[in-house]
Amino acid sequence: MIEASKEWVETYGDSSLLETVYKALDEVVKLSDCEIYSYNPDSDADPFLEKGAIWSFIFFFYNRKQKRVVSFHFCCLSNLVVDGFPMDSLCYEEDGEIFDDMDM
Repeated sequence: MIEASKEWVETYGDSSLLETVYKALDEVVKLSDCEIYSYNPDSDADPFLEKGAIWSFIFFFYNRKQKRVVSFHFCCLSNLVVDGFPMDSLCYEEDGEIFDDMDM
């Protein structure tokens, strides 16, 4: 999110990414009238998780009065996927093996 916010400011300058997202959501579903839900599935069972995702979160904003639902999905993709690294060619027995040589 920090990197996305920095790029947003460089591109659009005047308002922050958070302010812009807040205003856009408020225009669509009036946030003060919304019930907000988060979706936190197990990563193996997540139908929304993109290939190469390191983490993701999903929020649903539900406005009963307007009968509207907005799904808001954030996802962080590995640089390997973003840079076009062929993830299909990797063959790790366990997901953790890709991180074995990294300092954490």
